[in-house]
Amino acid sequence: MSRSRAHFPSLDAIRTFACFFPISTHLLWEITEQRLAGLSELQGLPMAALAFLFGNGIFGVRLFMAMSGFLITYLMLRELESTGGFSLRNFYVRRILRIWPAYFIVLGYMFLIFPGPLHERLWPYLLFLPNFELLRLTHTPGLVTNSQLSLLWSVGIEEQFYLIWPLVFVLFGVAGLRWGGVLFWLVAWASQFYFWNDVVTWSNHTVPCFLFISSGTLLGWAYYVHPEAFERPLRSLGYGRVMGWTLAFFLLMFGFGYLSLDLPAWLPVYGPFTAFFCCWLMISQIVYQGHRLNIDRIKPMVNFSKYTYGLYMYHRIVQWWVVQLFGRLGFDFGRLSTLLIINGCTLVLACLVSYLSFHTVEGYFMRKKHLFSPFAKRKGQV
Repeated sequence: MSRSRAHFPSLDAIRTFACFFPISTHLLWEITEQRLAGLSELQGLPMAALAFLFGNGIFGVRLFMAMSGFLITYLMLRELESTGGFSLRNFYVRRILRIWPAYFIVLGYMFLIFPGPLHERLWPYLLFLPNFELLRLTHTPGLVTNSQLSLLWSVGIEEQFYLIWPLVFVLFGVAGLRWGGVLFWLVAWASQFYFWNDVVTWSNHTVPCFLFISSGTLLGWAYYVHPEAFERPLRSLGYGRVMGWTLAFFLLMFGFGYLSLDLPAWLPVYGPFTAFFCCWLMISQIVYQGHRLNIDRIKPMVNFSKYTYGLYMYHRIVQWWVVQLFGRLGFDFGRLSTLLIINGCTLVLACLVSYLSFHTVEGYFMRKKHLFSPFAKRKGQV
């Protein structure tokens, strides 16, 4: 059976949805959390629900990771079927052209231009190990992380995955993607038990985070090999029931997360269920792609997806400069209205910077990707 899909508009829209969570966490929740915590009527479950919806940046990152696992696996299998082989060199070049320009723009700015002090060391970032540098700083008394650099932790984990996963494919073939995904998943899940008493490590260490990526790889393999196993049952349910189950799973994910706030032993349950929800969201939207109510029909979400990487990478830098400007102008940072104006300006300017970056520096390198693509005449997504 030939698979022609190399581009999933539904996943473009989900990428924009995922970006909402870290952006809302950094630009909305951080400035309202303390004020909301002072309201007695919001204590307990209501406060946790607000935090889950607007301060849950880590969920958006996990959704990005699951999408990466799915797309990379699916497209590797498609390349093998379409061309009879898989080019490891071309894969790495495509990843470099997409990820490295914005990544090294941030590094160059932070280590060469940024006027403030840094406790971060450069070499872990050059080796794409920023999550381990984040863990070092977090666990060392007297050291603090810089928010403009600390958000690179997730990019580092994805780069580590991009290094390892194609090698599994080259060495062990299609079976390697299946059994390698199972092995990675089991090891990652076991590590969540090991780290459940240290939420920071549980959230930022490579091995526990591979749970979300490997869940995506397993879904990518399964959907490529047996698409009918997903499409028939989901379509038999109907779109309304599928969305009802999506809401139910989202609420259940919140429930597991809420339990883990007081009982960290629930984290090894919360983690796999979050991975399951990410996969459910992806496959349900893919199966119903083109449906009049599906997320891919929201064209602004689909079209904005190409700017989400830059928005994620640059928004903290833009925020820092906007804060400096408002401080020079004498604004009172104790007023919520001031903070809302600052972060509103940050969002607008960060979107502008992302747009300019995508259509200049990033775009220059992305236009070279077709030279290394097995589907050069077709529109690719990743």
